[in-house]
Amino acid sequence: MEAFFDLHTLLHAALLVAAVSADTLAVGFSYGASRIKVPFGSLLVIASVCTLVTGGAVFLGALAMPVLASAAGVVSFCLLCTVACVRLCDSTVKQLIRCHPSLSRRLQFRFFDLRVILHICADSAAADSDHSKTISAKEAVALALALSLDGAAAGIGGGVGAVSVCHTVFFSFLFTLAAFSLGNLIGKRVGTALHFECGFISGALLLTLACLRVFLKL
Repeated sequence: MEAFFDLHTLLHAALLVAAVSADTLAVGFSYGASRIKVPFGSLLVIASVCTLVTGGAVFLGALAMPVLASAAGVVSFCLLCTVACVRLCDSTVKQLIRCHPSLSRRLQFRFFDLRVILHICADSAAADSDHSKTISAKEAVALALALSLDGAAAGIGGGVGAVSVCHTVFFSFLFTLAAFSLGNLIGKRVGTALHFECGFISGALLLTLACLRVFLKL
């Protein structure tokens, strides 16, 4: 029980999850402003899928940590920094996809019976594939997978860096629910659809976590 409430362990997991949950806040804002409804059941699906992907990635990273031994810290730092740099350039990448929709068509792939399309990352409203203004459970899975792309890579880096799997799962589920709900509420109040980007926040948090692991040995 004491280990669960260890400050350093909590901080590392919270930073990782906050970083990969930043886009969830932006999507919630976009949906609130666009009046796209997300039933609570669909929101639970989004939180569950994001948690499964991020938690699973941290677990895989933790399995690799003993193999990497003394190099684990460096590997963790490099992975986290790479994802951070990608997130810092996030707005540029999304703008490129918006301006060249053919890119997303060429980079689409299937997950079971779902078509998970890259342009959901650039335009979250694309998850509402039937234009019903309501996100179904099936559409929620596609949206959650798009939101989880950076969580998978950052999670492996965090796992190699000894971020706790239990704390990651705990924070991921709560942060996803809270971030989406808060963003949705703000979006409804603002009432204007904007391209609200959080990539720089995510990148800054991941860089902070990377520096804590390597330079401060926390």
